[in-house]
Amino acid sequence: MSESTSAVSHEFYPDYRRILFTNEKSQKITSEKSKSVQTSEHYLLENNPLEKNKYQPLNYLVVDYFTKLSSGDLDGICKLYESFSEESFEKIKTGQNLAEWYQGIDIYTKKAKEPHAYVAFVSYHMKLRGADLLLPGLETMYVREEKDGTFHLVDKPYEPEVEREIRVLAKERAVRELLCQVENQYAYASRDKEALQSALAWQQGSDK
Repeated sequence: MSESTSAVSHEFYPDYRRILFTNEKSQKITSEKSKSVQTSEHYLLENNPLEKNKYQPLNYLVVDYFTKLSSGDLDGICKLYESFSEESFEKIKTGQNLAEWYQGIDIYTKKAKEPHAYVAFVSYHMKLRGADLLLPGLETMYVREEKDGTFHLVDKPYEPEVEREIRVLAKERAVRELLCQVENQYAYASRDKEALQSALAWQQGSDK
């Protein structure tokens, strides 16, 4: 809710007037790029409120994802994505035993710059396996709406432009407040170190 590097080319000019012209031209291009970035960030933030559970098909998609994640339905999860890499499959396969179930799922969305696309900041509480402990969490997802009205998740790693958009949106006040809220909830819920150790021991045992 994830950017650009500028390449600098070095050229040799024996004529100082050409060097001066090149530097001025480079500064102008850099200035224009800076203005373009600022305009893009303005587009992302202006008239683009953080909306809670607004898009029902998108909500169903995200809830379905967490339901399948806790039940270990990896094939079902793959179908929720436009495409799904082997690397992502292995990551989810490794972490699927972490939570027994998820509850209190809320989807906060902001429109992406790309038409019919959304950045979703998903807050939830998960019941850890092997311990009587409910921990809050926050996950960022990028979602596209298809022409037929269906929604699909976009696999990570995201394209650089998408990563940049997410980082811009994550700086917005409402998103920062959401993140702070979840962090405070986590700090409070994770005070039970014994339960955390129990969940960790269970997880390590299940991996063997």
